[in-house]
Amino acid sequence: MLKFSLSKKVIGLDISDHTLELVRLEKTGNKVNIKNKARQTIEPNTIILGKINDKEKLRNTLIKIFSQTDIKIDTNDTIVVGMPEALSY
Repeated sequence: MLKFSLSKKVIGLDISDHTLELVRLEKTGNKVNIKNKARQTIEPNTIILGKINDKEKLRNTLIKIFSQTDIKIDTNDTIVVGMPEALSY
């Protein structure tokens, strides 16, 4: 079960070699709701085997995915970032 102990709003960002996925979850009472989500394809060779190869292309893709949504990050938000499994151990 997902617990919102740090804030009522959680922003999740999943980064893979080919896509960025963004979601904003918000707690209202005892319920957790998806408030917004987006998916953006990453240009080829921006990330190769989980390593950033082109920072500028990744930066532009991040700007693009956030501009597709009304997700704004503030200092009270909890941010969760997913990374490729091969790089997590």
